[in-house]
Amino acid sequence: QLQLMDETFEKMKAANSSAVNDFMKSTTKIIRDKALPENSTSATVTDDDKENVLGYVAVGKTEVHILDRATTLSADRIKELEDYNKRKFTQTQLVNYVEENYVHTIVHEMTHAFQNAQKEKGNDIVAKWQEKFWESDTKIKSDGIAPSSYAKTAPYEDMAECVSFYVTGKGVKYTNADGKEVFRANDFAGSTMDIERYNWIKYNII
Repeated sequence: QLQLMDETFEKMKAANSSAVNDFMKSTTKIIRDKALPENSTSATVTDDDKENVLGYVAVGKTEVHILDRATTLSADRIKELEDYNKRKFTQTQLVNYVEENYVHTIVHEMTHAFQNAQKEKGNDIVAKWQEKFWESDTKIKSDGIAPSSYAKTAPYEDMAECVSFYVTGKGVKYTNADGKEVFRANDFAGSTMDIERYNWIKYNII
């Protein structure tokens, strides 16, 4: 797990930009927790999410918490993946998925730490993202493509998911069936985001 984190951070550092440095320095600590504390105060965790949450950042804080379940894969989740892809996965493929998901979770939560750090500096970067890609704080713009159903729950989750796919994605840009240019991450769900999100992250965050 530490090796995966080191590899991810080295990949990010390779960009050698002040934006990347600001992003990485925003996370002051990464903490492994066995489970979600009962008294956790996180804007990114609702009561409905508590059974599935893999990590969190407390409101206004910059410490990232990664839960033990981020390193495992339940039988129900394996079935969901196999049903979606209409095939069985080998043990090696499942291990690869867990590793990718673990790194995805870390970068996702680091983005929340970055959001909090920027807001503390007077730069409400989530508000800028919302203005660009959302009609309101609860409704995504109809012509946009968010990379996951979770990304569609709130602007700050949309940004966190997109940044994570931007950093960890091994996919390519291509034009989808609707003629829209998108970026596809190389993950089991085949997640995509519109190229506008990709470029916004490229020029404003990473």
